[in-house]
Amino acid sequence: MIRKKSDNKRDFLILIAITTLVLLQPQISIASSCNVVETSNIHFKKGEKCWRYEGTKNQFVGKFGGRQKITVTMFGLAAYATEGGGIEKRWEPRSPSVSGPNGFFEMDSAGTGKLVFMTQSPGKYTFDFGPCAMWGGYGETEICAY
Repeated sequence: MIRKKSDNKRDFLILIAITTLVLLQPQISIASSCNVVETSNIHFKKGEKCWRYEGTKNQFVGKFGGRQKITVTMFGLAAYATEGGGIEKRWEPRSPSVSGPNGFFEMDSAGTGKLVFMTQSPGKYTFDFGPCAMWGGYGETEICAY
């Protein structure tokens, strides 16, 4: 069988496409994973009322007193496909939620990126956010206790 030059070029392009997909596959599976929890501990500096985090973690754990007013603000970079085939990144609010002692739970159901609540009892409180599609992406979190 005689092969044309165009067949060789086509085969080469197919090989490059397959290789690219194989190399990108682990990154794609990590980016789409909504069950990988990465935790950062909350440690307030002496005299500070607010704790700030910048990075890719998706869960924050700390101890708080009873009857404390807590404010939480979370924003992160979200990626969107453009009509031209590119990717556009922009800051979007995350939807923070918190769980704590005795079944305590609060969440930002309005999607504003902000949550204000009063702790009911002292103990460990766990903060996280949705949508999980933003997990692993860069974001900023601020938690203040008064």
